[in-house]
Amino acid sequence: MNLVALTLLFLTAAAVAAAVSNLAIYAAPKLGFTAKPDPTVPNHVTSIPLLGGVAIMLGTMVGAPMLPVDLFNGCLLAGGALAVCALGAYKDRIGTPVSSLSQMVVQAVAVTAAVAAVGAPPITGVAWLDTLLAIVTSVWLVNSINFLDVMDGLAGGICLIACAGAVTVLAVNGAMAWIPLPLALAGGLFGFLIFNLHPARIFMGDIGSFGTGFVLVIIWLQVEHYCGSVVAALLVAVPLLEVPTSALLRLRNGTSPLNGDGTHISLLMLRHGGRVRLITAYFWIAEAVSVTVACGLTSLE
Repeated sequence: MNLVALTLLFLTAAAVAAAVSNLAIYAAPKLGFTAKPDPTVPNHVTSIPLLGGVAIMLGTMVGAPMLPVDLFNGCLLAGGALAVCALGAYKDRIGTPVSSLSQMVVQAVAVTAAVAAVGAPPITGVAWLDTLLAIVTSVWLVNSINFLDVMDGLAGGICLIACAGAVTVLAVNGAMAWIPLPLALAGGLFGFLIFNLHPARIFMGDIGSFGTGFVLVIIWLQVEHYCGSVVAALLVAVPLLEVPTSALLRLRNGTSPLNGDGTHISLLMLRHGGRVRLITAYFWIAEAVSVTVACGLTSLE
């Protein structure tokens, strides 16, 4: 694809996501998809429509038909995406937590389908161990985006920056066939962020965090294949660090790391006087620095 086609792909995905986000702002409350005020999240004091994740996923679908996979593997990827989005939709609709075990089982099945479709990166050279590592890391990444989604524009912006980095490193390594996926996801996130920046008019919800995380898994696997483990890890460094840091904070507080609560670094910064936009900017900058290092390492190879 040439530059004009890639630009049109991004703009189309962004336009689709923006249009659907605008519609979802009005439709979500009528369908029962609303995030009620959360006492554990200081900046979430009013009810906010969900279904922003639907907008992101529909935007991403603009690039899905261009992927270099056959029908069977395409169905595996689509099935995995539908599974995590269905889980997210269920959680968003009922508005109550789902057991961590049930959640991770669904996610594990979904990412296993993704690994089967595109292959596990040969990190150790032992096929079964490489597959296991890919599945575990993929579940970790999906949950990382869910953990990050606690502040206006935070998760969406970080994932957009990661996608920009993925487009760059894949292009440098000649993997042009896979560029439509991160580019379409970036467009979907961009269109959604128009309505999600503080003060947010819509949230991505679990549909968005799980769905975006799943698409990032596919992108991460390809970056691993073409660019190596270090570059791939740097592209998603900020999301990957969110889970262990939150888990350690919860353990320090004497609570289970699997219990969903407001124990996140971003929310701690907010409780100590930080402003939402400034905190979000700090996280975006951290991700941008990590992505820049990844791109620099790729260009040196």
